[in-house]
Parts: sequence; C-alpha cells; structure tokens
Amino acid sequence: PVPPPPLPPPAPATVSAPGAAPPRKSLRQLLGDRELPSPRELARRRELAQRDCTALDSTLVEAGGVTSRSAASYRFAGVVADRCSGEAAAEGASGPDADAAYWRALRVLLGAEIGERAASELELDWLQSHHRLVVWKLASQQRCLARALGGGGFSVAGVVGQLAHRHRRERVQRHRSVLSRIEDGTDPPSVGMVLCVAAVRCEDGALELTDGWRCLWAAPDAHLLRQIRKGRVAVGTKLRLSGCGLTSEGEGEGGGEGGGKGGGGGGQGG
Repeated sequence: PVPPPPLPPPAPATVSAPGAAPPRKSLRQLLGDRELPSPRELARRRELAQRDCTALDSTLVEAGGVTSRSAASYRFAGVVADRCSGEAAAEGASGPDADAAYWRALRVLLGAEIGERAASELELDWLQSHHRLVVWKLASQQRCLARALGGGGFSVAGVVGQLAHRHRRERVQRHRSVLSRIEDGTDPPSVGMVLCVAAVRCEDGALELTDGWRCLWAAPDAHLLRQIRKGRVAVGTKLRLSGCGLTSEGEGEGGGEGGGKGGGGGGQGG
C-alpha cells in the first residue's frame, strides 16, 4: 500500500493577551489603491467639519432653552425680516406689532406649502397651539438626537413642514387626535389613551396633558398625585390612562381645557 502524503506543518500559533486589540492597520492599508488626500484637501475637510460642528453647537444651545411652556412664546429670528421687510411692522416693531408680524410671515411660509388661501383661512388659535407643540417637539428631538438630525431639525423650515403636515391630516384628511375626539364628544373621556405631560402645576398637582396635537388640564386622582409628589411624574412623562372623567370645559391653549380624573398606569417616557 502507498503511504498517505505527509500533512503540512501546523501554522505557528499566535499568542495574544486576553482582550488584546487586533493589530492596527496603516492608512495606506486602509485606503488600498486609492490616493491619499493632499494636505490642502485635508485642511479643507477639517474646516468644513469644524463649521458644521459650530452650526450644530449653536443650534443645540438655542434648542436647549426651549421648554414646553417657553415654546409658546418662542420666535425664530429673521422670519419677519425675510418675509415682511416691506411692512412697517417688520422694522423696529416690538410687542404686539412684532408678534402679529411674525404670524403673518409664518402664514406666508406656510402658504408656499399648502396654498395661500388655505394658509389665510387658518385660525390664529390653531396656528399658535400647533406652533407651540411643534417647537417643543423639535427642540426636544434636537437635544436628544443632535448628531443624527444635524443642525437643520430645529429650524423654521422644520416647523413649517410640521404645520403643513398637521393641516393636511386635520383639515384635508379629517383625522382627529384622541383629545379632539373627546372634546367634540365622539369618544368618551374614559377611553384608553397615552398622553404626555406638558406641564405640572405645583400648587395642586394638576397636569397639562397632550397627545401631541391638543392639550388639556387634568386633575389627578390620589394615586397619581402621590406619584407626582414623589417626583415620578414630570414634564415629558408619558401616562397610560383609562377611566377618566370630564369635569369641566373651557377655552384653553390647546383649544379646550378640561379636568379629568384618571385611574391609569404611568410609564416613564421621553
């Protein structure tokens, strides 16, 4: 019988310390056949990166001061000057005149998205209410997801896009949020829902709750009030509610203000 061919010698074993990092590759090995960028190109890239970081940092600083309450009075700089420069209220205006000029300028921007006639027919209460919620949402997203969103999330263009989306959902497609359906009596207040805490009134523990589209004030029951006193329920907390009752109605910032006593569980949210 013919003996089998000899086996190849085993490869030398590489002994490495536990948890040791793999050997680092040089820049030439990583690039392969591609050419290395010139020093001038590297300098240009560093300048662009620094410029982007500066713009992102300034956006973070601006968004960092916006809360659920201050969002109602937040105004983007430059909107009036860009869109209403020919109006007397655009230059040197202050107080109510400047505020009115801001909403006129915002209608002009929104009219480019949904049409001038549709924008002119929007009620000021609707515009102010949704503007507040959109500004708060975009500012919160900018703080939490800054690197993913870049510096363009918290901007006038972002707000106008959100307002156009909400107009299309509410006025064109006739979709309504859960609080809207409760306000007009379509759904009972006892229906199960998930709402976000927009404000907490320290005197009596009352909560301003929002579904992202509308807001109302609610009076907590004894169990929920204990969670508020312990600090487990704060602005941004999401609550899963059921069995609430509508105790009063009136005009509020979200289009309606009511008191609801809810017996439901609360979950921590963003």
